[in-house]
Amino acid sequence: MTGELMAREMDEQPEVLGRIAASAPEICDRVRAIVPETLDGIAFVGRGSSDNAVATPASLQLTGLPGLPPRVCTLAITRRSTTTGTS
Repeated sequence: MTGELMAREMDEQPEVLGRIAASAPEICDRVRAIVPETLDGIAFVGRGSSDNAVATPASLQLTGLPGLPPRVCTLAITRRSTTTGTS
């Protein structure tokens, strides 16, 4: 049972993305206008559970496709101090 739901949902992604793309042709046209003809690769971005649940497995699925090396980009969030540190 472990991971079966996640695997099913991941398998549904291409169909869902296809439906989204089909329902919004103007968005597709805008994306096509800025994306180069030949891609250098694919980047998956995640942080925490989204990194583990989607970015890494998706990247592994695409490893080995000619001309499209996948990369996982993990976001790091840092907090800046609002004090100057002086007393």
